[in-house]
Amino acid sequence: MKKTYLAGILASVLISLAGCKAIEGSGTQDVRVDSFPKGATVYVNGALVEGKTPVDVTLSRKGSYDVVIKREGFQDIEQKVENDPTGTSIMGYGTLSPRVINAFLICDYVAGAADTKGDRFEQMKEATAWAKDQSSKGKLDKYELKYVNDQIAKHFASN
Repeated sequence: MKKTYLAGILASVLISLAGCKAIEGSGTQDVRVDSFPKGATVYVNGALVEGKTPVDVTLSRKGSYDVVIKREGFQDIEQKVENDPTGTSIMGYGTLSPRVINAFLICDYVAGAADTKGDRFEQMKEATAWAKDQSSKGKLDKYELKYVNDQIAKHFASN
């Protein structure tokens, strides 16, 4: 009777712990990486991630990561992903933070225009021509084209 009782308690404890593990998941966590415009490549600690944004990257909860988001014609975005000690669970795994990276990419023409001298209207014309060319090649959809043109207009209006 005692053995059956102890075996029952032991089984309950093991099932409870297994349940916690299932709820908590493993020692990994998906981090969502997205960008606008979409279709950027993602690197984690220098290694290329399979797929383009938006993409879920599975990372160990015990690590610290440097995430770099790259797309031709836009500045690179860097984001640190680290273990958040306030998210530590009863299983000893922490929570990675941030859980989602949303990168709004800045057009290279806008970023580089501040470093050049010359006719501002000619620079703006060149930048909008580049954006239109990217759109005609299918590299920017109509929303992304508007986003880039808005960046160009705001940049040249403020400088």
